[in-house]
Amino acid sequence: MQKFAPLFFIVAFFLVVALSGCGGSTTASSTTVNKLPAFLPYSTTMIGGAVQSALTFANHSASASIFAGTPGTSGFANYSGNTVTATFNQPVDVTTLDGTTFYVADYMNNLIRQINWDKLSGAVTSETLTCKDKDLGSKIYFYRPMGITMDRTNIYVADSGNNCIRVIKRAAEPDNTHTVITIGNTGMAGYVDSTERTAVYFNQPTGITTDGVNLYVTDSSNTVRWIDKNSWAVSTLAGTPYAPGNTDEYKDAARFNMPGRITAVGTPTGTNLYLTDTNNRTIRKIEVKTGQVSTFAGSSGKIGLDNGTLDGTGTKATFYQPNGITTDGTNLYVTDSFLGLIRMINIGTQKVTTLHLIPGIGLLSPAGITTDGNSLFVADTYFLHLDNTSTLSNSILRVQ
Repeated sequence: MQKFAPLFFIVAFFLVVALSGCGGSTTASSTTVNKLPAFLPYSTTMIGGAVQSALTFANHSASASIFAGTPGTSGFANYSGNTVTATFNQPVDVTTLDGTTFYVADYMNNLIRQINWDKLSGAVTSETLTCKDKDLGSKIYFYRPMGITMDRTNIYVADSGNNCIRVIKRAAEPDNTHTVITIGNTGMAGYVDSTERTAVYFNQPTGITTDGVNLYVTDSSNTVRWIDKNSWAVSTLAGTPYAPGNTDEYKDAARFNMPGRITAVGTPTGTNLYLTDTNNRTIRKIEVKTGQVSTFAGSSGKIGLDNGTLDGTGTKATFYQPNGITTDGTNLYVTDSFLGLIRMINIGTQKVTTLHLIPGIGLLSPAGITTDGNSLFVADTYFLHLDNTSTLSNSILRVQ
């Protein structure tokens, strides 16, 4: 296998360079709101920015086809009527709630893209969201958006290069713009929790999900933050800022090592969160009701394929670079970016299997992933070979 530099570290490199001109960082101490999110009873509503309806893959096999974008071409173009001629520049995450409207974090274009799918005609069209500040009316500029999720009302973006969270109203204004609320100090990297959204600091937020009442954000400070959607107050759910590790514990006693993307699952006792702990090469679970963090799959320090194993149950499975994650309510689906794979984890048994793609289009460097209840949709983004030659995918793939 030809080796290439992991996507996560390429992204981190770009962010470090970008942030060097963004006004520095703050070292202010966190004013953490020391409480857990409100208890949420089991609900059948769609949460996590995906349709939670069980998918079926016979013999753990599937096929992949181009859904949007032009593989091998980087750039920016919208298109009406033909999916292939639309172009992206490193799409890194994707979300949907109905399988007809999708939103994409277009990382290097610094844009949020909308994809519309007319299932009757098969036409796939794309457009770009124009956003303005809800209070000031000025245009919103995204900077290296990394994570995206949604509910019926809003689209939520982890605007990583700007060190903030954007709340975009889905319904457009008469001038075809979308109003935006910003949580965090734009451009300033740091770590501060607060009941006032303008006093909050994030440090390169990467993943974001929702359970319908709260938002949950993976922060590059090695923490998981939560945002009350009623007040926009930000608190820390788990982890201690700037203290990497792999400890399974409660709340701030737990440790992460570069948490990646995150998804939510409703249970009879409340919400569980599952996230890719990228540098630990594991999938972690957080029980929102208690703040308990545990290792759900993978083993810290063990690299997928190095010891001849890959699939297995729980910590006996191995990953190389877990990145994107979504769920259909029965299984978790994880993109293993370095290996170009989609891994499927049964939530009940913790059994990890690899989803084998039948001959045809393969995955180059899959990042974000979502489901519409019938198929998986994968942001297949970018990788860089160690000899410094690059190969671009720049497309959204449909896996079914």
